[in-house]
Amino acid sequence: MFGKGGPAIYTIEDKLGKSGRTLQGLCPAPLTEEQSLKARELAQRAFTALGCFDAARVDMRLNSAGEFYVLEINSLPSLREHSSYVMAAKQAPDISVLRPCPRRGAKRATLKDLSSRS
Repeated sequence: MFGKGGPAIYTIEDKLGKSGRTLQGLCPAPLTEEQSLKARELAQRAFTALGCFDAARVDMRLNSAGEFYVLEINSLPSLREHSSYVMAAKQAPDISVLRPCPRRGAKRATLKDLSSRS
């Protein structure tokens, strides 16, 4: 996944294309069905607990004991062609779940704007 040389993590140099390494995305991750379910449940709990709206990317890691932990939630993930969010969305069994997100956000912004005018 990380190519030869350098650390086994995604660095800022990798992100900017300055590391000299060839990176390969791995999506979906090689998880068991049980691990996949645990990851989804943790992501949903974290998303809800932080009051996120519409869509976000939940970054997590799996330790050697088989436990997931959340690193961060990115409420404005990159939508560039090669971003991890877009790569994951392409693998989603039903990408249509993402289509209403911009409409929901626009509707919420419009309702908020209208209510602040009264």
